[in-house]
Amino acid sequence: MVTIPNKLFFFFLLSYLVLFVGCSAKSSQGAIQEAYMPIKCDVTIPDKPVFDPLNPESLKELIIYCIRIEDLLKGCVNGQFKQGR
Repeated sequence: MVTIPNKLFFFFLLSYLVLFVGCSAKSSQGAIQEAYMPIKCDVTIPDKPVFDPLNPESLKELIIYCIRIEDLLKGCVNGQFKQGR
């Protein structure tokens, strides 16, 4: 015959096993992520030319502007500051 204290002991033992041992079997899911740090770049951005569909020279100026901006940004990332071509 099972007594009440034995039932309580069995109940607490079973609840301990379910709560603490059952949860401890999970593997941790930690992942390493790259953290991007903002950097200060002390360059002056040239004025953007206005695109005029009637003037093909304005497209050339706009393309040159984009290339200069790209070079400035690459210089900021690599640590080399180029102020133009």
